Amino acid sequence: MEEKKNAFYNSVKDLKIKKYSNVDVQYAIENAVGKLFTKVYGYTEDFKHSNVYLFLGYTASIIAGAASLYSYLTPFENCKGILAVSVSLYFILCGLLTLYVKFVKKDEIFNGNKQDEKVKKSIVVSFKNKKYSDNVEINIELNENNKVTKKSLMKSYGSWFDEEGNFVASAFLKDIDAVLNKKD
Repeated sequence: MEEKKNAFYNSVKDLKIKKYSNVDVQYAIENAVGKLFTKVYGYTEDFKHSNVYLFLGYTASIIAGAASLYSYLTPFENCKGILAVSVSLYFILCGLLTLYVKFVKKDEIFNGNKQDEKVKKSIVVSFKNKKYSDNVEINIELNENNKVTKKSLMKSYGSWFDEEGNFVASAFLKDIDAVLNKKD
């Protein structure tokens, strides 16, 4: 276990935030959570949300690029219809991406799966950080053989970063361990 913890510590040693930047905090904690659950707890990350992002984003970009190329090669009067359709498709795909993030992905920052001896486990970790607040909420939903357990941690992110904004991995690991080992 110490070897896994050391691998986690080494993987997050360069995480640093600017003070009072919620975006930096979210990015750093999202990275730390992913590395923690893959390196220490042995989960395999599920990239379903990333795959949807990539599919919708690349499709929209290919449509926009193809329309641009077509309008470059064809006089404008002849390609108005194609441009109108491609612009409409681009906005529809970007709208679908926005709806997917708001209603499907929500606040999830990590999805993972693990197969132990005859026990299939999955985990969903979500993160909430209100604007102008130093408190963050990390929700963990564990599923072991269709038995769902929900655990939560509400804490100031200042306890996971030092004065210079460097991530303190040992404090983060200690807090997540305490939440996971807490009996309901």
